Amino acid sequence: MQHRSYSVNDYQFHIWLYGECQPDWTKIIYDFEAFTRVQLDMMKSFPVAEYHFLVLLLPYRFYHGVEHKASTVLALGPGYQLMNKEMYSDLMGVASHELFHAWNVKTLRPHDFVKYDYTKENYSRLGWVYEGFTTYYGDLFLARSKFFNTHEFFSELNQRIQKHKDNYGRFRSSVAESSFDTWLDGYVPGVPNRKTSIYDEGCIVAMMLDLYIRRSSKGKNSLDDLYVHLFNDFSTHENGYRESDILRLAISLSDKGIEEIFNQAIHSRKSYEEMLQDLLPTVGCWLSTIPSKKNHEQWYGLRVIVEGNITKVLSVLPGSPAEIAGIAKDDEISSCNGWKVEGNLTELCALKDGGTNLAIFSQKKEKQITLMKSSTTWFNTLQIVKIEDADPFARELFTAWTNLDW
Repeated sequence: MQHRSYSVNDYQFHIWLYGECQPDWTKIIYDFEAFTRVQLDMMKSFPVAEYHFLVLLLPYRFYHGVEHKASTVLALGPGYQLMNKEMYSDLMGVASHELFHAWNVKTLRPHDFVKYDYTKENYSRLGWVYEGFTTYYGDLFLARSKFFNTHEFFSELNQRIQKHKDNYGRFRSSVAESSFDTWLDGYVPGVPNRKTSIYDEGCIVAMMLDLYIRRSSKGKNSLDDLYVHLFNDFSTHENGYRESDILRLAISLSDKGIEEIFNQAIHSRKSYEEMLQDLLPTVGCWLSTIPSKKNHEQWYGLRVIVEGNITKVLSVLPGSPAEIAGIAKDDEISSCNGWKVEGNLTELCALKDGGTNLAIFSQKKEKQITLMKSSTTWFNTLQIVKIEDADPFARELFTAWTNLDW
């Protein structure tokens, strides 16, 4: 067991590492102290006098975190890669996320979670707050503490937006409904395109609320103010907060137009793209659409994974030529246009104009399938990018939002 500690505003924080690793303690303490200070600057106080990061470093690849009021247990691996850029970024991301949980859900709770009944499920439609807000702020705090630069911060947001884009569950289940359904299958993907994510969609909802408040108040207010007010008003409230309390605070910090985000993004089953395109210019950004470079993805709506020498279908987009032809997840593709598929599906798809012939094994049976090339592109990549000629006030709002230079 390795241990170091640091203090911020007279609160004591401990980092415990268990497992095989070679930590750069100078860097770790500097970065942890930086994101902790940013969180305390926003919240002003901390729910406990002493807090512990309990980090289990495993000998194999792993990623998990769970919140407690005075501690968090983080499990990552492999431990010998702790200081590698990718794994160290994972450590910082999950640590920042779980620390904010000390306020959000461990101290401030929705009405449904104020008193748990351990004899049955405890349902809530507010997962977009207790996990979505936490996901959003976990990464935003890393930008504000300068651990993330603009590219890295956008990369985290882009991952959330891309998952939303690729998940057609957004047309079947709102984020509020998916929160209620978390008890059904928890964190596992479950039936494809059935539900949305309280983490991904919740994070995007938090960002849209933040940008709307900043735009309508001309930069005077933000989601920071909403959350601090919510915490101060309800963290000791015996009944916890309800959605109506969040909406009331949101309107008071902006205007009644913010109700549209509640109606369209939280309770409706739809894409967020149009709302994002409307709100991102507030901070001098927009959403860029990039077609997939893989022919089978762009033309046919078919995503695959290669396991050993076998090309398996990973996902099929609803309404795509692949779905219309009857291709399903876990089907195996053996040949394309008469050639054996050996990790080269995208090249083989280009051998024939207007369509593609596939031989697949579906539920152990061989099938011959013809795909017609679509006029619509599938699996487009969405990316937040800066508007080169953004006006000065939008640039100011960007810096106020992220604490990063334009």
